Amino acid sequence: MKILFIYPDIGVRGGALSYQFGLGMLSAVLKRHGHVTRLHTLFGRYDPAPLKAVLADYRPDLIALSAVSPQFRFVKRIFEDLQPLPAFTILGGPHATLLPGCLAATEGLDALCVGEGEYPLLELADALAQGGDPRAIPNLWVKARGGEIVRNAPRPFLEDLDALPFADRELV
Repeated sequence: MKILFIYPDIGVRGGALSYQFGLGMLSAVLKRHGHVTRLHTLFGRYDPAPLKAVLADYRPDLIALSAVSPQFRFVKRIFEDLQPLPAFTILGGPHATLLPGCLAATEGLDALCVGEGEYPLLELADALAQGGDPRAIPNLWVKARGGEIVRNAPRPFLEDLDALPFADRELV
């Protein structure tokens, strides 16, 4: 399965020049299990045209966005400007964890991850690749038909961090 990570870093001095460790960890887990990943960072001024070109060229099966709260307004703009997005969409990161109610208020967003995302995102990618139902994956909140939101319970925190692969530095 092809996963496109989108990271908005608009108007942040030096932001796009820094490595996003969380995305590197997510990518490493996905690659370890046979998935293909790519990162598109939005930086400088908001311009959806390059992202639109990446979507057309890469044709992802899953679009995973990550955002801190000050960047969430740009996530909303992505969904407004690029509807319909061509794949299942999920939001993770601090904003999704702290304000999961944003799922209901964001048209086109299919799910979000509350808390750690390495294994929930892997399980989501596997479920989508196999035509399965992602609505029972712990840590995920998923929009069901009719707009109902399935709020899955959180899983325990990872205890053995050494079991995770090294962060994917090839992503950037």
